[in-house]
Amino acid sequence: MGQARQAVQPGAGETGQGRRTLAGMPEDRRESAEDLLKLLRAVTDTHRSADVYDPVVAGDTALRAALKRLDVPVPELDPDPVLPL
Repeated sequence: MGQARQAVQPGAGETGQGRRTLAGMPEDRRESAEDLLKLLRAVTDTHRSADVYDPVVAGDTALRAALKRLDVPVPELDPDPVLPL
């Protein structure tokens, strides 16, 4: 956020709106992240209820195994994912 602070420097006579905007950015980001997680959870729940989730996970597992056998670098799964598999 250092660049953002430097990009908005209220001058003489300004009301400080830039500072107020910057001060609210972390809260706005947190709210946006929470909204995204709610959406992802809803999509995941929908996929599970439509029996789409398990085949997708199985396909991903098979693809990862095939890539590893071909010596293609595959990143490790996150041990603490946002949406557990």
